[in-house]
Amino acid sequence: MLQTLKRPVIHYSLCFILLTFLYACLATQVPLNSDAAATLLEAKDIASGNITLQDWYLSTVSFYFTETLPYAILIKLFGWHLSFAYLVPAIMLTTVVFLAAHLIIRHSRPSQLSRVFPLVVFAAPGFFASHMMLVPCIHMGSYVLTLSCWWLVETYEEHRGAWRLALLTFFLTLTLFSDDIVRYVLLLPLVLTALFKVRQYPHLGWIVLCSILSLALTKLLGFGLTLVPSFETPGLPPLNFTSYNAISYNLELFLKGVLAFFGAEFFGYPIFSWHGLSRLFHAGIALAFFGMLYWIARYRHIRDTLSIGSLLGISIILGAYLLSNLPIDLMTTRYLVPVFILGALVLGRHFPLAGWAYGLSACLALLYAATNIGLPKWDYTTTNRNFPLAQALNQHGLNNGYATFWNANLNALVSRAEISPVIIDSSGIRYFDWLAKSNWKKNGGNFLICDSEEQAGLAISHLGEPNKKYVIDGKILLIWETSFNLN
Repeated sequence: MLQTLKRPVIHYSLCFILLTFLYACLATQVPLNSDAAATLLEAKDIASGNITLQDWYLSTVSFYFTETLPYAILIKLFGWHLSFAYLVPAIMLTTVVFLAAHLIIRHSRPSQLSRVFPLVVFAAPGFFASHMMLVPCIHMGSYVLTLSCWWLVETYEEHRGAWRLALLTFFLTLTLFSDDIVRYVLLLPLVLTALFKVRQYPHLGWIVLCSILSLALTKLLGFGLTLVPSFETPGLPPLNFTSYNAISYNLELFLKGVLAFFGAEFFGYPIFSWHGLSRLFHAGIALAFFGMLYWIARYRHIRDTLSIGSLLGISIILGAYLLSNLPIDLMTTRYLVPVFILGALVLGRHFPLAGWAYGLSACLALLYAATNIGLPKWDYTTTNRNFPLAQALNQHGLNNGYATFWNANLNALVSRAEISPVIIDSSGIRYFDWLAKSNWKKNGGNFLICDSEEQAGLAISHLGEPNKKYVIDGKILLIWETSFNLN
């Protein structure tokens, strides 16, 4: 009996390790940037004892429990290494894939394992999709906890158990405190679904109470942090309805984002070419994905809480994306990732597969994965051109300085320097309190990294002629002999 139990555990563990390795290799092909590097700098500070991130200015939300803390724990246990920037996102995406697969097949027979094939739409990411899922601080930790919460809800419906309600409240509190996207992906759909079904299933009233309690605990946790030195977040800008003239722009960004995520931008390629045909095939998969979701929502009589909640979450995210001021550029496609995750989950649970459809779905999934995933290669130094600016800072023994935002945290992470992000314009040079630690300002500095010659000229006009000037990787590095502070 023990041997029978051990065998699946070994198989699943091996699959988890192999998939994590694949995703980590894909992650190394995405250049690291200052947004992602900030999460790692925060995690290093937590591991060094600054548990509440005192003196830190964060971004719109904290990402504390969902993204930053996993890095901090890893650093505390094993010490710091740059490979964590690629390993942790890979672990998170693998966990999302495994949780989604489990939620699909937990009531299926072994002959129905092909129901997991819809997961390929996010489990086989191309280069653009890797930007959305395989970099630090991209909401993936929130999706891990979201699927964990749905598992707790579904198992509570089947078996009850106060511990499930307690764990659900705990997970909801952590995610709501860390990442606002969970309000639309999980909390609101969960509460609406539970209220819709509570007359028929009174025990779902406890789910609503847990949701309300988690909101209260989130507020209490936030209030508690105001009583001790801790981080500051500027908060999210108000979510407004988009203007009438901007609706077409949102639709265009949505179409571009979906095609890019699926690796389906066939426009401009020769029709009878490998790139043209493969991308057209991916576009067909994207169209089928949304078409089948609509068919399921319209014609299938869905009764399970998880699937109803998932469809509600998809509708809320799509509505917010198309009708609000949320879309800014192509990178805001990251807000559509839960649509692909939850959509694949619903398809796996409810799309009817019988006879020849099993073989067809397997072939389509394998063909999509084979034509979308790049060759796995562990090589982040080439991707980042071996971090030339950080290498220059180390070579010149520079420990404290300033840089424009997209040059600050990235080079601080890789080098030995502490770098304050700044804004350089005609009015002068001023600190940029965004993903930065205020203590860095007190150190002063004797170097400045600019994006262009124009910025360098403005900086020199305010700070005086530098002793050394270098053009490195298209950026301008200015070095002075004496340290100075900015007003």
